[in-house]
Amino acid sequence: MENLDERYYRDSGAAPLFGTVLMMGCGIVAATVLSFIYGFVAYWNPFVYVTVVATGLFGLGVGIAVNVGATLGKVRNPLYARLVGVTMGLLSLYLCWAFYLYAVLKANPELCPIVGLQQAEFFFDPSQMYALIQWIGDNGMWSMFGGTPKGWGL
Repeated sequence: MENLDERYYRDSGAAPLFGTVLMMGCGIVAATVLSFIYGFVAYWNPFVYVTVVATGLFGLGVGIAVNVGATLGKVRNPLYARLVGVTMGLLSLYLCWAFYLYAVLKANPELCPIVGLQQAEFFFDPSQMYALIQWIGDNGMWSMFGGTPKGWGL
């Protein structure tokens, strides 16, 4: 009788250096490009429903990029691939906020003094980002059906 354990594929647990570099490279490129697109779509798009769909496509795109890198790099450790995927997801979230806040400052230059800038510029400083995010949370950025969502509702 045939041993069923040997009949089917099992992950070897391999995570070669080249595969790691490829996964992270694909993830960083996808996170940067998709964050730029999503940040500006989220700010300029007048339809909330399109933004909801864009959010799903944004996350899916970064996940697919990491998966392609894992496949091409022959990474056979699913837990490791998930860890890199989560890391790239966090990076893309951070970049998305950076691009979104840049779009906010370009469209509303009067908000620049809140973060200590003379003019709208692209920045990665977490304290400046947090200050502007807090201001947006407290005051809201847009209105819908006669109300301006603030805080958690935003």
